[in-house]
Amino acid sequence: MSDLGETTKRNINEFRSRSVDLCLPEDSDEYLLRWLRARNFDLDKAEDMLRKHMDWRRAWRVDELTDDWEPPEILKTYHPMECIGFDNFGRPVWFGRHSQFDIIGAMQCVNTRELLRYFIWIIERSRRMMMRQSKLLGMPITTHLIVSDMADYSLKYVTNRAGHELGMKFAQMYEANYPEMLEKAIVINTAPILHILLKIVQPFLSDYTVSKMQFYGSNRKEWETALKELISEEILPKKWGGTRIDSKGDESCSEIIGMTGDIPKEYYLSNMQRADLEGYPSVKIVNGKNLVITRSVKEPKSVLKWKFHSEGGDIAFGIRKREPQGGAKEVLAKTRIMANNYIAEGQIPVDKGDYNIEFDNSYSYFTSKMVTFSVEVEPIDSDSVFP
Repeated sequence: MSDLGETTKRNINEFRSRSVDLCLPEDSDEYLLRWLRARNFDLDKAEDMLRKHMDWRRAWRVDELTDDWEPPEILKTYHPMECIGFDNFGRPVWFGRHSQFDIIGAMQCVNTRELLRYFIWIIERSRRMMMRQSKLLGMPITTHLIVSDMADYSLKYVTNRAGHELGMKFAQMYEANYPEMLEKAIVINTAPILHILLKIVQPFLSDYTVSKMQFYGSNRKEWETALKELISEEILPKKWGGTRIDSKGDESCSEIIGMTGDIPKEYYLSNMQRADLEGYPSVKIVNGKNLVITRSVKEPKSVLKWKFHSEGGDIAFGIRKREPQGGAKEVLAKTRIMANNYIAEGQIPVDKGDYNIEFDNSYSYFTSKMVTFSVEVEPIDSDSVFP
């Protein structure tokens, strides 16, 4: 604490005396400083935040999530994110291929609470790594580095409503319970469609977290330079500019980071939770034909939500907004979706106007599809996921 000013030292000492009755996971000056900074050194607000955090830890049984805790096998195998080592300053480096995580399949295998506990486990592991690094290096290590490769991010994940809700819950949980832990988040190979996801999650992130995020497109030279400024080539997998390969010679180091691709359906808890669509209309779309339904949006800021399931195979889905002078403007590009394997859900922000929602089976020469669907329009209010 020698590098801190006298006022900061007094605040930390006062904060420690206020929290003496709590069994904190850490009691270092740096740990207490996180909470003070998160509340701009307002001792009352920082204490309230810390006490709520301890209540949260008990409710979620966080202390059980030790390094030896076994997460659901499906997540351990198919969630492609892991600590690959430490950066040039001794901070944990978490590398994720988040665009390749089958969140839709994962949510068919485990419930939301299990997913969130798994994410908590990852953060707790990182926190304990920081503690060990601090002792090993003889200096405080209080933040971690996250690298996320978003190459080939699928539209079905961007617009998936259940995934949105999970992302919002995680963002809220992270901000309330792990303040000031992010050194930097480097997101590479981003595509324009990613702005939909960012627009949903960003309102739940603190200014501190947002300021630590750096986004790079597909210009490899730019993002590779940014990675190598912080991570040695021996640590960084060869696919992303380093020299590291795993024991099988894989330049992506899948043995370390995890597998990518769709989760096999045999892992699903059930083939379909069709009760979610019980009571909604079902329409047979014969081969070579399509179904277009219209929804009118009356409020200037609204959200269009949908969910559907198809029997007989996949179905193409897209949304267009009618133009006053005629014709229609594409809002959501038409994409074939394997909705015969899961309930496809999504949502997008929309303005006033008439929207055509299309279920397209025109590409099928022989097979008709039975589509059960729900399409709703809701005005955006203060509790909405959209700003």
